[in-house]
Amino acid sequence: MASAVAVQVVAAVVKALLPTATNAAQISQLMQSGLCSAHEEICARAIANPDLNNMGTTVVLALCQRDTVHIAHVGDSRAYLLHQGQMRQLTEDHSVVAELINAGQLTPRAARHHCLRHVITRSLGGPDTDSTSPDLRCLPSAQGDFILLCSDRLTNMVEERAIKKLIVQGGADVQATCEKLVALAKTDGGNDNITVVLAYQDCADTVRDSEKAIGNATVRDHQKR
Repeated sequence: MASAVAVQVVAAVVKALLPTATNAAQISQLMQSGLCSAHEEICARAIANPDLNNMGTTVVLALCQRDTVHIAHVGDSRAYLLHQGQMRQLTEDHSVVAELINAGQLTPRAARHHCLRHVITRSLGGPDTDSTSPDLRCLPSAQGDFILLCSDRLTNMVEERAIKKLIVQGGADVQATCEKLVALAKTDGGNDNITVVLAYQDCADTVRDSEKAIGNATVRDHQKR
């Protein structure tokens, strides 16, 4: 429920404001406005319906414009860039295990199986309605680049090198690649909220993106510290 509300509200805000956004700062502002509006709507529905109390969602958003990609995220859903054969994570998880990694108390490999790996520190909605500030960034993109957006259930189940291999093998057929990634995560034990979106820039001004691929999609009330 919360994730569906976030998608609807963010998409509506971006569609309404994008024609008037003429520079990177304005695009970042409209993305932030969309996420803020989504948070407010999720909280309002939770207040109106006790059955939805504390519902929340993570979100990662990419807006591709010619040779530039704008990224916004809240929570532990991630964005990756695959450029000239090198894949790197563009977002930093808002989670307890990410804080432990940054403090040198946990390795990234150990974090994938840590008992607190699902405890996030920011979300849209959720029990702590003040911890919603998105991280925003803007970076250049080039022909042949891939942008991957995914929920934590993909990256918890599948090693990054295996993700990269499937993306490279799939090339411009991004929809088929998304479906293979979801299937691989399910094979490796993923059973909840595996969401994958992949975009490919196949020429200077054209970005080809997938439909959202979901395996066993459910809505979770995320734990927060």
